[in-house]
Amino acid sequence: MEIRKPARATRTYTQKLVAPPDRVFPLLCPVREADWIEGWEPRLVVSSSGVAEPDCVFTTPAEPIDAIWYITRHEPAAGFVEMLKITPSVTACRLTIQLRATAAGCDADITYSKIASAPFRSPRRARAGAPAIRAVSARFRTDPAVRPFPLCLAPRRPRPRPRAWRGGRTGTRQR
Repeated sequence: MEIRKPARATRTYTQKLVAPPDRVFPLLCPVREADWIEGWEPRLVVSSSGVAEPDCVFTTPAEPIDAIWYITRHEPAAGFVEMLKITPSVTACRLTIQLRATAAGCDADITYSKIASAPFRSPRRARAGAPAIRAVSARFRTDPAVRPFPLCLAPRRPRPRPRAWRGGRTGTRQR
């Protein structure tokens, strides 16, 4: 048995959304995310209701093997969801999303806690995801082409080809 210290990184950011929590929360689902995330294609969803629920399991494409997701908490009244994402031999990740009502709609506090599980992964590589998380957050806030249709109340346009990211930080912090 090998025991080693984890290469761990935790990142939290806030997305400001223009819809109330009761309209946003149903979209935090492996099936419904396909409605607003271009390229989101889970390969398998195991769910009694057909949508997100406690103990729902789903898989998504990843390298070197598909990632396995497990919804551990699903609390619509509280606007809270927690799930685990395991990419075997690569990372383990806990994702939490907490929705908070605001005058303009709601804020989504999103936290990713990743642990590199492969021996070749260094702490630096485990933390390397932070710029990508910030970039996705910035683009989500500023580019109507990637905002969810029900959240921005505008039709989805095709994504433009690569260009500089717009926007800035939205409360990124390390815990």
